[in-house]
Amino acid sequence: MIFAKIEKQKIIPEIDNDILDRINQVYIDTRYPADYGLLPGGKPSLEMIDKFYEYTKSIYLMAEKIIINFG
Repeated sequence: MIFAKIEKQKIIPEIDNDILDRINQVYIDTRYPADYGLLPGGKPSLEMIDKFYEYTKSIYLMAEKIIINFG
């Protein structure tokens, strides 16, 4: 129901698939560690962690706004 309202209003959020892929890879590596340990590619830099945080926060706030306005 919410999706139909969003679609009707043409509210389509811009998604950065590159950042989402990197966040997903960190999640997978830490959630399901391989035999060679957690984060085999190394930990993300603090700068990258900040970028992940800000991006996921913006998605959360956007989703919250959509739910409040159309829920």
